Order: sequence, then structure tokens, then C-alpha cells
Amino acid sequence: MRKRLSALIFVFTIASLMFIPISVSVAAPAYGNDKFKQLWQYSDKLVDEVPGAGRGFTWGPNSFGILEEDYQEAPSGKRQVQYFDKSRMEISTDGQFVTNGLLTKELVTGQRQDGNAKFSTLQPSTSQVAGDDNSGGGNAIAPTYASFKNVVTFNPGENTATDKTGKIANLGINREGVVKTLDSVPAQITIGSYESTLGHNIPQVFVDFQNLTGRIWLNSKFVIGRVYTDNPIANVFGYPISEAYWAKAVVAGQERDVLIQLFERRVLTYTPDNPLEFRVEMGNIGQHYFQWRYIQGVANNSASCTGDKPPVSPNLSINASLAQPSISGGNQTLCVAANKNGQPVAGAKVTYSVAYKSKRSDFTGNDTGADGKSSTVWDVGGPTKGFEVKVTVKVTYGSETATTTVSWTPQ
Repeated sequence: MRKRLSALIFVFTIASLMFIPISVSVAAPAYGNDKFKQLWQYSDKLVDEVPGAGRGFTWGPNSFGILEEDYQEAPSGKRQVQYFDKSRMEISTDGQFVTNGLLTKELVTGQRQDGNAKFSTLQPSTSQVAGDDNSGGGNAIAPTYASFKNVVTFNPGENTATDKTGKIANLGINREGVVKTLDSVPAQITIGSYESTLGHNIPQVFVDFQNLTGRIWLNSKFVIGRVYTDNPIANVFGYPISEAYWAKAVVAGQERDVLIQLFERRVLTYTPDNPLEFRVEMGNIGQHYFQWRYIQGVANNSASCTGDKPPVSPNLSINASLAQPSISGGNQTLCVAANKNGQPVAGAKVTYSVAYKSKRSDFTGNDTGADGKSSTVWDVGGPTKGFEVKVTVKVTYGSETATTTVSWTPQ
């Protein structure tokens, strides 16, 4: 949960011709505006610049890009956002301050918020809330955001708990979302407080974490202050929307017990085996949300993949198609199918280049599944009608590669 990203992923927005990489440098990320910079530096400048700072990042070392996203109440229907490992910053609709997205709510429910009362329906996120990512099935045991859909509270009186202050956190949850009371717990973690707004208990380790004091960057110097601002609920975490649950997760390649609690804006974890200063950490919800919205998510207006099967060949053979061959806005879906000797190829790597006018970008798609198919969705923005958009697809499986090209002309 503390590692930096090792690969580049690109967001493709035709309208602005931006191809935005995930940063992998150790330097501070670039910022969309001074307000974003000031908020990032407040808590993370120390962690980024001082080895052994004794705490983790609040936002993270990696930025996934600076985007203009749909929001009904924003000027011209767009607002500027910036994605970091652990959250998303947003400019308020009046442009005066920075808000911190309710990303957890969207990931669990599958309801992407596009305005104060406007939502688009996607599938709940299947990313693991804690531990390593699940590339190649390496963390399949851990619960996902979707695992919590029947235990979270978004409205008062829904899935609430009674006050258990002073008692031991003894609930468990698995990937299937099954909750049980544990006879034996991995660590004796006491409930520290009860939050009555949505009705959930907070372990003392999380209470202490939210009220952490330390060196912060303020007025061009480091001073001692509250790491998560003077109002951590409003500015960083939000209210708890679940109880704290013990779960199994693979962390740094090893299966471990992790205590997980979902908040409106963040996910907190407690790993007893971690070094003391890193036992409580924030989940990489910014990464997870970005992937859900721009890579995994399929909105209602996105067509499904129905491409032809590749020709039968003793070598790697592929077919690619576009679900919407004349789209001029909204979501486009790239569909890829791969086989060898007439059998579907699972786990093949998909990369593709998108060329539009004089611009070109290489970026990464989803691996092929058990059926040999891969689909990747992205927001095409507002391309100029009549100009061809060409997508060159490359599929790699072991030492074999295959390429093909598809294109569409916005109408």
C-alpha cells in the first residue's frame, strides 16, 4: 500500500488532446492549480522530502492526471479534478476551495456522481480495498468494494450499529461480503468512539490516526499542527460508513490479517505485522477509483463487445473492434479477442496507440480474460467530426505478439 507505481497508464481525452501519465518520479507531482498544490504540500511535502518522516502520504506521490470532469452544477458543466494515489482533489463549483471526493460511496454502489443529484450507473468496483493489487490473482482473497455493498450506510438508519465503545473489534468479512463475529481476533483493538451521524463504531487506532499531529507545511515553513487539518472529517476522511472488519489480504506478497474500515472519502487499514508507524494506512482509493471510472467502468451508454472471433492459427491471432464506430462524445469501448490454435488466450497483455490529427499516445488496456477477450472503456471527450481516430492494437502472450488496427470517424 506504500509502493510507487511501476508502469505508465494514460488517460486519453481527444477534445483537449491530453495524454496524461501516472507519475513515477520521486519528486512531488505537478499540480492543476495553486489550491491543489497548497493542500498537497500541507501534509505530504514532509513525507516526500524527508526520509523517515514517520508517517505515510495523505494524497500520495503519484498523480494520475489533471482532468476536466462532468459535474452539472460546475461552470460550463465541467470541474477541474486531480487524481492522487489516495484520493481525488476537486475544485468547488464556485472555484473558491478544494473538496475531497466521496469516492468510497461511488465505488461501493456503482453510482458515479455527475452533479449534486445526477448519477450514472456503473458496476460496483471489484478492486481489493486492502493489500496488493490483484494482478494475476495475487490478492483474490481480499474483499473488494463490492463486498461491502450490503453493510455500508449512506442514509441514516441504514445498516447502523449499536455503540460498542470500549469493546474489542471482533467482526470479520470475506470477499463474498459475508460478515461474522470472530471467536478469536488477530489483535486486541479497542473501539474508541461511536459516530452517531451514520451510526458506526471507530477503533481507537483509527481515532488516533485521524487526530495525528506532526510537522506540516504552512506559510512556507514546517510547523507543528494537525496532519489532516483542523476538520479531518470534512476535509479528509468523511464519516465512517461501515464497521471495522478483520479480513484476509495479501500484503507485499504475504497473506496477512488486516482491519478495514470504510469512510465516505477514504479507506483506513490496520495491519498488526507492519512497523509501528505504518500499522494504520490509507488505502489507495484514488488509484482504485481512477481505474474503475476510466478503465474498468462501463457506463450505460457504452456498447458491449461483439467483435468477430480471430482466425484459427497455430500462432497468436487477434481481432479488434470498436463498439461505437461513429461516436462523437461519451464512452468508446475497444474490444479485443485473442486465440491460439482456435482456443482463447487468457492473460495476454493488451496495449494500444491512439492517433488523432497530429497527436499519438501509447497506453495500456485490460488483459484478456478466460474467454480470451478484453474490453477497455474511455471517455473520448468531443473529437472534431470528420477526422479519423486510429487505434493500433498490440497483444503480447509470452514471446508472441500480434497487431491490428481499427479506426472510427466521428459523425
